[in-house]
Amino acid sequence: MGYHHNQITLYKYLIFFAFLIFSQFVNAQRNSKALDSIVELRQLANDETIAIEDKIKFAKKAYDLSKTIKVDSTLLKSGRDLSFMYVINGDFENYQHYNHKNLKLATKLKDTSSLANINEHLAYYHYNYSKHDSAYYYY
Repeated sequence: MGYHHNQITLYKYLIFFAFLIFSQFVNAQRNSKALDSIVELRQLANDETIAIEDKIKFAKKAYDLSKTIKVDSTLLKSGRDLSFMYVINGDFENYQHYNHKNLKLATKLKDTSSLANINEHLAYYHYNYSKHDSAYYYY
């Protein structure tokens, strides 16, 4: 009885690990497809032949999709693209909003290049709205 019981337990563990490996494979495939979609959406957002309203929609979709895969560096890149689309469109409130989100994420990632760029953008925003004390803080 003991040998047969141990064999059944071993089979249960093997089935469990096989299922675990398969589910990891499926998740990796899903993330790969999502990353491909994000890259394509970013390319559309940066296409000079597309109207700015559509570019913002593509950038927002890339940002939202980036949140679902939970890869911080991807989210930061999509967030930076989105904030850029907002400034091109003259929507400075959303520009500032997403730059603050990007700043928090870049700080978490210790991405010094992004930190420098985002701080410059926030200084630009505050300078243009005559908030010189705030502009000085970001420069």
